[in-house]
Amino acid sequence: KDSPNFNTVSLFKDGKRACQPQPLPDSLKGKTLFPHVSFKNATVHVNFGAVPLAPLPFTCRMVQDATKADTSATKHEAPADGKYEVVYPVSLPDEGTF
Repeated sequence: KDSPNFNTVSLFKDGKRACQPQPLPDSLKGKTLFPHVSFKNATVHVNFGAVPLAPLPFTCRMVQDATKADTSATKHEAPADGKYEVVYPVSLPDEGTF
């Protein structure tokens, strides 16, 4: 909470900041954030492991190293009929879906 980067998000590439910290919208502050990456026509490598792939200029916990106090478990109710719905993305070859 004492950091000037509190309630911000940044992108890092090979341990170097790729953009300036962007403030979280007020509606997301204090809420559980679910990390994800979405790009079109690109291949992206992400690290949600326990340690950074390259040294960072600060200390932080990685997703896999998060403590119970840093996380939020989400409970899903079972469907009334006991059948779950699964959505499979369908795409054409060479159209950006891998």
